[in-house]
Amino acid sequence: MPSSRKLRTGLIFKYLLLAGFLSWLAGYVIFLGDLYRTFPPNLPAKKADMIVVLTGGANRIASGIELLQRDVADRLFISGVGTNSLPHEVVRSTGLSLTRERLDCCVKIGRRASDTHGNAREVKEFIDNTNARPNFPPINRIILVTSDYHMKRAYLEFAHAISGVEMIPYPVKTSQIKDGFDGWSKYLKITFWEYNKGLIIRGLYGAAPPGHESLETGTEIGAEIGIEIDIETESDA
Repeated sequence: MPSSRKLRTGLIFKYLLLAGFLSWLAGYVIFLGDLYRTFPPNLPAKKADMIVVLTGGANRIASGIELLQRDVADRLFISGVGTNSLPHEVVRSTGLSLTRERLDCCVKIGRRASDTHGNAREVKEFIDNTNARPNFPPINRIILVTSDYHMKRAYLEFAHAISGVEMIPYPVKTSQIKDGFDGWSKYLKITFWEYNKGLIIRGLYGAAPPGHESLETGTEIGAEIGIEIDIETESDA
């Protein structure tokens, strides 16, 4: 018969596994609750230097374009666009439109990023190159646009990749109810993987660096723009 010491060790191990699972589950429930209460923030009156959109669904891009149309920033950078896509094609895919002059001067696209880490590196390179050009307005303040469930991980990646630049998170609200059970199952699958990837990134990086400790969210702009994501088209690595 196994010794009482071995029994106690096995019991402790089982309790630790159970405690770990319950902690993980509680964190996931809190993550879902945070998403339910998350809306894009009330943007400060001061204009940003650039809007940054991370691809993964047309509604993210549409939200970025609407922000550009409202003149909350003078430039729009879309990261992770297909290699053969042109700016006017990307804009047209959203059902929105910009003048040719606005497209030429103010919309730039990045084609190399294939995941969130790549997005951060691509945007950092663009900002560094822009800030190194003496005749161009520097980029010191950006609005980061991505899905609500993706924002925390993306924000952490960007905060560690890009220093000296103020970031304003602009999470795009995800709709999970309109498709009933099917929509909920897809939503839970997406948020399940995103929560776990976020844990890995937080384990690698730790907390956000000084100046990027919190994600402030509000409600007014989310209600005004009314952007919702079709979860069938969303994908983030």
